[in-house]
Amino acid sequence: MNARGWAPVELLTTREVALMFGVHSGTVANWAKAGLIPVIQLPSGRRRYPADAIRAFFETVENE
Repeated sequence: MNARGWAPVELLTTREVALMFGVHSGTVANWAKAGLIPVIQLPSGRRRYPADAIRAFFETVENE
């Protein structure tokens, strides 16, 4: 936790998520648009993905 009382969240890039799943980065963007994975859009327009949610999604997909 930091001085403001909240813990920083680990964020992944689109490329990192794509490598984790073995898919194209466009596929990751499509999953986010479809609401399958959460996404945070930065002021720069770049997207970041909460690592905990992505890992949980990966485990769900892996178990199917």
